Amino acid sequence: MKLKLIRQFLNTNKSGKKIKEKLKSWDFKLKLTGKNILNKKKPLLDILFYPEFPFRGYKLARMCYASNYNITSNIKKSCDIAIFWQDRTFKTPDQKIFELAKKQKVINIDFLDISKEKVDRVFTRIFGYSSFINPLSYSGKALKKSNENALKDCTIIECPIKNTEPGYVYQKFYNNEIKPGILEEFRFIIINNKTSYIYARHYGPDDLFIGLQAKYIHCNPQEHFSKDELLKIDQLIKEFNLDYGELDVMRDQDDQKLYVIDVNTTPGQSPSSHNDDQTTREVYEILTKKIQQYFQQLINDKNSNGY
Repeated sequence: MKLKLIRQFLNTNKSGKKIKEKLKSWDFKLKLTGKNILNKKKPLLDILFYPEFPFRGYKLARMCYASNYNITSNIKKSCDIAIFWQDRTFKTPDQKIFELAKKQKVINIDFLDISKEKVDRVFTRIFGYSSFINPLSYSGKALKKSNENALKDCTIIECPIKNTEPGYVYQKFYNNEIKPGILEEFRFIIINNKTSYIYARHYGPDDLFIGLQAKYIHCNPQEHFSKDELLKIDQLIKEFNLDYGELDVMRDQDDQKLYVIDVNTTPGQSPSSHNDDQTTREVYEILTKKIQQYFQQLINDKNSNGY
């Protein structure tokens, strides 16, 4: 009802028409922040996010809106695509989603623990070294983080320390400064249980834990990673049964080793992803197309299986 009134105002009121023209010039930002209220087309697909509704701060929601998909969290209604969506470190599927999984593919239903301890255990087994340090005996800078994901409570500490704090992990401090004043990290975008795209984020030392001024950079994997590193990343993804999500990856400039820092099944938009620059738009256009292709593949598989 509210959207109907807004559309009526934009189409009939003189002031509304001026606003409508302004909104058209902001099309990218409309798609970025939520539904485009100027779009009257019938949704192409019904996407179930369950049990939580993905509000506008999530990347996948942004891509769904840009694709003219309808988003719902009502599991009682039929859907074209089903996603187990719970923005928690330790996820708890209920019987309803398990029942749906018997009938059709449910994205990320098998990946229920994204804690830093779990990530490092798998990472250590595959890569042969750990991102964790013993803060009681280690000497030098280290990172203290919550074991839970996305709390943004990382602090730099000086080791050794006298006591550890329950619920926290301690990682080595990464020197990811590739040029004076420029830090670099990588985002591996996982779609359909494999690396679909990689981009770099460049930011300054003052932006270490926020990413407010980070710039997106297109990344050629062969220029940044060895064939062995990419194979190990793929092995890690398959170990997690990760259908969709992101890996946060850094290369330490001191030891030249690659580190997988975090795995996220509900990646949100960082402040820098709201930048209306060409590279940011290009990255989201690439990812949106890849999501569209993945969803169409799932629908084809669903139809071929008679669902």
